[in-house]
Amino acid sequence: MTGVYWLLQFVPVYAISSYSCGCQKDDCDPVVGIWPNIAKRLHRPKLKPQQSVKPKETFHSAFQMDDMSSLLIACSSMPLRLRGNDQSLFSSAQKEIASNLQPIPEWLKKEIEMSNEERINFAHAIVNSMEFVRTQGKAGKDLQLEITAKGSDWLALSPKKRLKSVFNIIIKWGNQHVERFCAQ
Repeated sequence: MTGVYWLLQFVPVYAISSYSCGCQKDDCDPVVGIWPNIAKRLHRPKLKPQQSVKPKETFHSAFQMDDMSSLLIACSSMPLRLRGNDQSLFSSAQKEIASNLQPIPEWLKKEIEMSNEERINFAHAIVNSMEFVRTQGKAGKDLQLEITAKGSDWLALSPKKRLKSVFNIIIKWGNQHVERFCAQ
């Protein structure tokens, strides 16, 4: 008895109407079954499996860590001159470092919206805050950026360990410090 109840609840009873078969309303026979549209949907052909999508370009690199490494390598060979007014690198030093930066695809350039100069400034801010570099000399005379022992030790690490140390510091600092560096 319960089965009939649930059958009537989920399988609708409908009559073939005079509109669909051309018969008179009192001549129609009731039919038990599922609605025709549902039957069509249930018996439709199976969908083809989706084809795999291959991207036009891929990019796998921790380019900001590489930017930091390029800056530290340039500092390790010879201290870099800084401008006295804002303590940023002279354009000649920026051009030298920019020539060693890892190129990034155009689609990524659009996403991060950073020029090579901004990438170097960001790397400078990070290595400075991590105490990998220090400023020596006096503004207007011989102000220079040189690598510290901590920075040399970081450069000696494998790329995987360098990346891990950067992540650990970013997590330690929290988002407020990262946002402050992005604004520079």
